[in-house]
Amino acid sequence: MQFLIDPQSGLGWGINGASGSTLGAIRTLRGLSGTTAHALNLRDLNVPLGNGVTSKAIAFGTAEPNALYTIFASLSYNGGAIWITNKATTGFTVNWVTATPDANQTLDWLLIR
Repeated sequence: MQFLIDPQSGLGWGINGASGSTLGAIRTLRGLSGTTAHALNLRDLNVPLGNGVTSKAIAFGTAEPNALYTIFASLSYNGGAIWITNKATTGFTVNWVTATPDANQTLDWLLIR
């Protein structure tokens, strides 16, 4: 099976590799996992950051089964290199080099197992 995402709408759907038939749109997705452990947190968008900060602690709404996951993060401004620390079942911390220039900056993150 293949998983495809429409870049215009952001909607995804599965394609049966043998027959080529569409398996249906995926509109609600709780997590992405390539392991037997299910991901329970998919992402968060536009997380507010304070003025002059270089890190943000993220707390999950639902605890993950373990801390074996990857985080992809992006900032709304050029904060330089980004790295993740303090990965736990309850959350993680995103760090970056250049402090936020004002309190109008945000963070987006995506979790994949």
